[in-house]
Amino acid sequence: MLWVVRVLTESGIASLKVDGCHATEEDWLKEKLKKDGDPVETHEFIKKLKETGKVRLYGCWLAPLQHSMLKKMT
Repeated sequence: MLWVVRVLTESGIASLKVDGCHATEEDWLKEKLKKDGDPVETHEFIKKLKETGKVRLYGCWLAPLQHSMLKKMT
């Protein structure tokens, strides 16, 4: 399974890590989200988006290919 599609699963999201250059900001962001009453975990945030009925997430094996082709064209 492609990693871009895998992150649409609960276990895939759980495997994500904050990029090294932003690692020092992770605790600050989680605290701010918590203080504002927003979901702290990515999975919970995506569930909130889904509950609106206005957001759909799709995974397609062509997405990485298309990205690669567009990158070559620029």
